[in-house]
Amino acid sequence: MIESISIKKYIAQYFLENSVQPITETVNQIVQTLSANFINDETVFVKSKEMTGRILSSYQGTYIVGLHYENKMETDKILYKDLMRRDQITKNEVMNYLQNITNETPFGRILKPNILSDLSQRNKSNTNNLKKTPQTTEYREQIKKHQSRIRFPKQAINKKSPIPAPQVVEQLKIEKPKRILVDLMNNTDSFFKSLNGKELDICGFKGENVGLLLEIFSFFNFFGDQISVPSFTIEELASSFSEAEYESKIIFLIHSKLLKILVNERKKHGRDCIKTYIEGALDICKIETDAAAPNSGGFKRIQWFSGDMTHSNWKTYIKSFIFDVNEVYGLQKIMSFKEFSLEKRRKSQSMEFSVKDRLLFVKFLIECVIFSNTVRDIVSKVLDKLKSLEKEKYELSVNVRKHRNDFKEIKTEEEKIKMTEKIDEISERLKDLDVEILETRYRADLGSYKGAKFYRIEKKIFYFYESTYYLLDYAGLSMFLRRIKPGNRTETILSSGLRHIQEVLLLAKEN
Repeated sequence: MIESISIKKYIAQYFLENSVQPITETVNQIVQTLSANFINDETVFVKSKEMTGRILSSYQGTYIVGLHYENKMETDKILYKDLMRRDQITKNEVMNYLQNITNETPFGRILKPNILSDLSQRNKSNTNNLKKTPQTTEYREQIKKHQSRIRFPKQAINKKSPIPAPQVVEQLKIEKPKRILVDLMNNTDSFFKSLNGKELDICGFKGENVGLLLEIFSFFNFFGDQISVPSFTIEELASSFSEAEYESKIIFLIHSKLLKILVNERKKHGRDCIKTYIEGALDICKIETDAAAPNSGGFKRIQWFSGDMTHSNWKTYIKSFIFDVNEVYGLQKIMSFKEFSLEKRRKSQSMEFSVKDRLLFVKFLIECVIFSNTVRDIVSKVLDKLKSLEKEKYELSVNVRKHRNDFKEIKTEEEKIKMTEKIDEISERLKDLDVEILETRYRADLGSYKGAKFYRIEKKIFYFYESTYYLLDYAGLSMFLRRIKPGNRTETILSSGLRHIQEVLLLAKEN
């Protein structure tokens, strides 16, 4: 059982920053980190002094530990190997603690309310019971005191031993490329330019429109089968948004199926729940609204939540839905979406349209349905499947390690062949699981690094940097992973996710 409040707080904070990844992966990373490190404020046992102390800070495997000597605290620099943790940290204990402080929801596991604040309060109480740590001036004096005890051999100080010229040259050959690489890493612009990412230009879509197109495609790429929208390519989707008539089968299906979800929600849960969905979507999409906007100009509304929507009348259903948003639900009136304007037009009057307008309206509909019970049920099933796949992967990984250890003890050739076949069989299943897990995850966003946001759609990696979207090929991905130096847990999660995708892409190339 984990007793340390500092470790409990660390586990809770780690989970909070990495809640999107499977819990088994979180547990593995926490145990791996804690097995190799002590954390600040943790109570430890100092082997050489046979007494307990508290970790104050650390640097590269050396820890500043606060120790009590006769009613006063002194600090000492102690190596990792000379310290011992009070609590034994195992995967089972971390898993049990995480399950106790979190709840499972349709959108993943979340931290229970007030966990971190309660731990912080308890930690504060414990800290107040300890003697205060030395002030900066006192600490400096202690360092000087320790330094004064150090004795250097005079011969070593006075002796000058110049480095031979050839060694200097060889050292410069090694150091110069390193400095160039470090400068490149520190210069964010140069770093991302070196990846040779290809700027995305999908059927003329660029900038913000590319981002909206990717979001919409990502949603239907995952949820399309469950809501009866046949699959299509991103190029087909882009072409459909660009056509003047705006009457393609793809456009009809994505509008009608999204509206159908809202119709079902209204029938089951009433009008108020639709209003809640709409309010959230307007806020997320930052859609232009105006309470003082003119009325709908005599538009004849139909009941968009009843009857059959067809390829010939779907726009009237959409306009009636917008009418309700403007006039029935008591919300501010939508000023965008000229495509579905409620104003009467003469037949000779050409209709203005904007591709961004069209993209934004579909995103608005997606945001309306994203918290609906229909989508929640789909996500819940996906999470159950992911959990099952992750569990199978974990168990098979344990079996492979066990079999490899057993292999060392096998003496007969026949048994070795059988064990090798068994290991190969499990390894192949693990590769299949990696692909299946990747394809089952419904989130497109992977995380960010130095201001660039990374996304995965199908088996392609995109990143958004300085208002431009880029496609990252396998070579660029490999280069990025060689050079990336995660500075926090979010970037570590991004690195882990990209490495998983890299393995899947490599497997696809080999096959």
